[in-house]
Amino acid sequence: MKMINLIIKIKPLYRILKKIRRSYLGIVEDRRCLNQPVVDYLMKFIKKGDLVLEIGSAFGQTTKDFAKKAFVITVDPFIEDERGQIMGEYFEDITREFLKNIKGKNISFFQ
Repeated sequence: MKMINLIIKIKPLYRILKKIRRSYLGIVEDRRCLNQPVVDYLMKFIKKGDLVLEIGSAFGQTTKDFAKKAFVITVDPFIEDERGQIMGEYFEDITREFLKNIKGKNISFFQ
């Protein structure tokens, strides 16, 4: 078994090492799957009270932006890879951040 596969199985160790690596490389943590200019462009077309269907909500950052103007229905199957991860993150980490981002917003979520 490769060392990385072993480390990934030890979730707390993997999380710490990933954070150290990102810090060392100077990677700024931005959970958006869409960059800000794209979000700003889409927000121009959303009017107050609209209904938005978002497919693939990931961490919920863009969902949170859409919910400022509209009611959002979001769908994400959160399909894990062979290591039990989604986009290099653990399922429970993504859902925890997603739920934090949508708390108190006009959002319905389907998985």
